[in-house]
Amino acid sequence: MDTSAATPGTILVTREIPFPVELVWQAWTDPTQIAEWYGPMGFGVAPGSVTMEARVGGTWSATVVIPQTGDGHHFWGTVREVLEPMRIVYSMNYADDNTLPAEKAEDPNAHNITLSIQPSENHQNHSVLTYRQDGLMMPGQVEAAGAGMESYFDSLEQFLQTR
Repeated sequence: MDTSAATPGTILVTREIPFPVELVWQAWTDPTQIAEWYGPMGFGVAPGSVTMEARVGGTWSATVVIPQTGDGHHFWGTVREVLEPMRIVYSMNYADDNTLPAEKAEDPNAHNITLSIQPSENHQNHSVLTYRQDGLMMPGQVEAAGAGMESYFDSLEQFLQTR
């Protein structure tokens, strides 16, 4: 990706959901569960594409499929910090089908993702999720990615309702 027009940016999304911390942690770190919800509402995950090693130095990956076109959007990275069940920090690399490298190496411009899951102070068995994404972003990317992450949280919440 040409990052000449990119500037440092931060996406910050916080949401309280009616599920306990441990259940949310499992949904975010168990590859089988990730494969069932990961992506914006209405999108799918390519079969066999999800990996998650929720340990420092572990890797993760997922391919989100756009239903209208079948195109894949590939995400991968390395886990940098884990404080189970309340915090995970990892890098995030991205490519679409046209730019996917033969080997998914760590890009020096990979974004840093921090997800914290805290018990709600107001509601028993609720969790407050805070998603923070830092990195170089193109104009308009912060707003678009923030809206996208809201939709990811919608997908997560819908998935947890079926558990």
